Amino acid sequence: MGLFPGNCADFGPFRTFSGIHFAALGILSVLGVLFLFCASRCRALPCRKNIRLFLVIFLIALEIAEYSWKAAAGEWSPESGLPLHLCRIGVYVTSAMLITGNRYFFELSYFWSLGGALNALVTPTLSGINFPHFLFFKFFLSHGLLIVSVLYMMLYEGLRPYRASVVRVFAVTHLYAGIVALINLLLGSNYLYLCGNPGRGTVISSFGPWPEYLPFLWLMVTGAVLLLYLPFELYDIYGSRQKNVT
Repeated sequence: MGLFPGNCADFGPFRTFSGIHFAALGILSVLGVLFLFCASRCRALPCRKNIRLFLVIFLIALEIAEYSWKAAAGEWSPESGLPLHLCRIGVYVTSAMLITGNRYFFELSYFWSLGGALNALVTPTLSGINFPHFLFFKFFLSHGLLIVSVLYMMLYEGLRPYRASVVRVFAVTHLYAGIVALINLLLGSNYLYLCGNPGRGTVISSFGPWPEYLPFLWLMVTGAVLLLYLPFELYDIYGSRQKNVT
């Protein structure tokens, strides 16, 4: 069962860095820039609330649509269908951020949703799915919306991470990973890819089999968090030096 499943076979299996992959990334980038540009024209508080509400509705609607499709197709199961991967849980964290404007939700969304979505878009895990399947569009739209949502809150709501944010996010991430590891043990699942390599075409797949890749996975996540914070650290250092000069 699926939307246009027969046509998907015409394009073969999805391949990272294929023409379809680059086309999807290009279109997403253009749509994201256009959305943020149009949002810049909307500075009144009621208008900003409407934009944030639109993003929340779109994000949740995409999740509901995917769960509904998988349930109807008999493809949903608790071993793979719970919202426990970072981008999955990131949808709800990001929605909470958009609704409340809470800076702690923003911190998690910035590092989890932005970092996870960027990695997912560059190295998608689309086993058996290709253009023009519904799940192909859902995958790219959902991850693109996560990035746009974080950028919107940074550009137009004035939120940003700080050094303490890095410490908090590290602590919450380790706690969350421990909880997910227990769930994996109970369900025999592989959420957060803690119990098995996600397969070819991803960054993790180059780190070797389980459990050899786990230290590299930890280093990758740690490096991603530090790299995402680096621009703000450099900005603060530059601002501090400018104040000392004047």
